[in-house]
Amino acid sequence: MVRPAHFLSAALLVTACKDGTAFVEIRPAMPIAGRSMTCVVSSERDASVSWTRNGESYGSTKQTLWPGDTIPSGVTRVDDQWTCAAQNAQGEPFDGKSKASIDFPAAPGGNILLIIADDMGIDQISAYNEHPDTLHTPILDSLAARGVLFRNAYAQPLCSPARAAILTGRDPRRFGLGANVRTKGSEYEVPVDELSLPTMLTRSPVFSYSNAAVGKWHLSSFVSESGFDHASRMGFAHWSGSIGNLGSFQSPDAGFGSYYNWEKYDDGDIATTEQYATRVTVNDALEQIETLPEPWLVWVAFNAGHIPTHVPPPELMTLEVSEASSETEQYRGALQAVDTEIGNLLGSMDPRQLADTTVIFLSDNGSIGEFVLPPWDPERAKATLYEGGINVPMIVAGPLVRQPGSESQALVHVTDLFATAAEIAGVDPANDSGFAMPMLDSISMVSYLTDPATPSSRAYIHVGQYGANGEQGGLNYERTVRDARYKLIQYTLFDEFYDLEGRSFEGEDLLAGELTAEQHAAYERLSDELARHVAEVTP
Repeated sequence: MVRPAHFLSAALLVTACKDGTAFVEIRPAMPIAGRSMTCVVSSERDASVSWTRNGESYGSTKQTLWPGDTIPSGVTRVDDQWTCAAQNAQGEPFDGKSKASIDFPAAPGGNILLIIADDMGIDQISAYNEHPDTLHTPILDSLAARGVLFRNAYAQPLCSPARAAILTGRDPRRFGLGANVRTKGSEYEVPVDELSLPTMLTRSPVFSYSNAAVGKWHLSSFVSESGFDHASRMGFAHWSGSIGNLGSFQSPDAGFGSYYNWEKYDDGDIATTEQYATRVTVNDALEQIETLPEPWLVWVAFNAGHIPTHVPPPELMTLEVSEASSETEQYRGALQAVDTEIGNLLGSMDPRQLADTTVIFLSDNGSIGEFVLPPWDPERAKATLYEGGINVPMIVAGPLVRQPGSESQALVHVTDLFATAAEIAGVDPANDSGFAMPMLDSISMVSYLTDPATPSSRAYIHVGQYGANGEQGGLNYERTVRDARYKLIQYTLFDEFYDLEGRSFEGEDLLAGELTAEQHAAYERLSDELARHVAEVTP
């Protein structure tokens, strides 16, 4: 079922004042951050306009406004009220026969910066405060302080399926993806005929989006049909980074790579680099941000904290990490380096540009089990369907946020970023843009940004992983569904059932005892819902 984005419209109040001045008041239902507003005066004579923002003068122009003169709006926020008054070239009001209107986008627009960490669970981020030994992550904490933190955000438990869900807005099982794409030897890749996030944005009837991707890809392989060209065929005008994890080289004799010795692809060129991968990802992102025409989508995918473990540059950490440190300490140091480099990324952007950018941070899945600290269970982490593997950090900041530092309890999935970007760009999945959309599993999150208390649009969250990719990959499976309270995990041979109320993770399996009438009804309901969803998404 296609789920349309939650579009909001702006109201215009056009008034002809008694003194003859054409007057327009703008009450946008959402911000038009950094976009331009145009005051078009229906007159054959020269005219000037004067703008006010929330009752204060914002400047004026002495140019002829027929057929239109663009007035930069600066950063317009949700509650701003703009007025435009028009006069003749001598500064005198018109005779009352003139009309003025504001021509501006019916969607918020603005840049979209998507930042994807690798294997960084909510137990690692201090803003979530869900683990007694969380990392010091001041940059992500500050992002949460000016954004919305999502408590119930979900992703697939492995790298490739999660990234595919973000890229397409669809359950990856719909196109046969249920496990990681093996960089060496896997002929599977995400089908290039899937509508991708960057391609969808080019369909905006309002804006002309440019785009670039940097960092880890992991949606094709050395031997798949598209190989290193896959990102380009999926709609990105530029991609630089690693095709998969840093341990892999194209040559079978090249050995095992590291964060200081890895194979980098850059728009057709492939070379081994000894530069620190996390830093390279941010430098490449900044290079694109500085040159891309606005608005843009920039996909920034870190390799960290995926293995191989390593010692990051010391200036990127507050932890004391050395070659003698444990793999757990090196893993945590790599995540601190990600936090620091995100700070370098955001801090290097022009303030006006950053103010016009929706920044989305998330991880592709939970933390790596062997590096999970007590009291969390290392056997319920990445690569599992337990909360530690699929309940991921997600923080969104930017001009759409009305209540900085707030939290949303809504059930959201990483697929929802697709519809969120569509709403920002003014693309309607219901086909208002004249393009046929595929079956989406995506619901826009914009309403949670403008009001974090908005009730969840989702009744259920579905996640699955399978034994292999392709049509036969579903023969061995693990899948789960949860609602606002209960969670069912279904394996090939048995089920588990949990009550999540008041918990960060599952607790005891309710099927080990006798179910109450309420629990039994919830179990049956989730079983039916899971069967319905599996039948819908199975190719």
